[in-house]
Amino acid sequence: MTKLINNKNVAIRHLFVLVILISLISPALAGATDTESYFSESYIQEIINNTPAPDSVLFEQAKKDSNTVAAAGNIPVLLPGRESYEWFVLLQGTVKKINDENQLDPHLWDNGGFIIGYGCHHSYVQVYVSGTYSDEDINKVIRIVQDAGKAYGIDDVPLIIVIDEHAQGFDNTPAGSGEPAKTIPGVGLGASAFLALFVVLCINKFKK
Repeated sequence: MTKLINNKNVAIRHLFVLVILISLISPALAGATDTESYFSESYIQEIINNTPAPDSVLFEQAKKDSNTVAAAGNIPVLLPGRESYEWFVLLQGTVKKINDENQLDPHLWDNGGFIIGYGCHHSYVQVYVSGTYSDEDINKVIRIVQDAGKAYGIDDVPLIIVIDEHAQGFDNTPAGSGEPAKTIPGVGLGASAFLALFVVLCINKFKK
């Protein structure tokens, strides 16, 4: 039993460190960051080697969920390790491109739109919607995500668009700014890395 728990803790630790590495290692995502100041080269290689393959089962289950509005793309069949790690980097890059270029901004909740969030979810991109939208709106979201994916080398981005609830359409426009801030859970790679590091530290603390 102890061995099983320890193995589970190691797997969780690897998963969250993978999020940090994706945000730090890839020049396409984070520039030429010196990751060796955070992790040893051997530890980075260990995480890459232990990256799990994308999970097509979860994607198929999400397609059938009653809250799913639309689905597109496919999960590729990849080997665990570097091949899967590189694919996850491209998937994160797809979301970052959409965010950096404000491609979905006109449709965000805080701008009077129907999208309340988007980001990488397991092995696919997930967009959360609420309120009123048309089939044309949904098709436009699919095109934006797919086009961003092609720019990063993913021809068929796995995408789930799902209904969710937004507490309220609060005004979060920064004082003195004419441009509304974006509420996009899961998009900020820096925030994701910080959260992942926090979880890793918590795991280490409880293991002591």
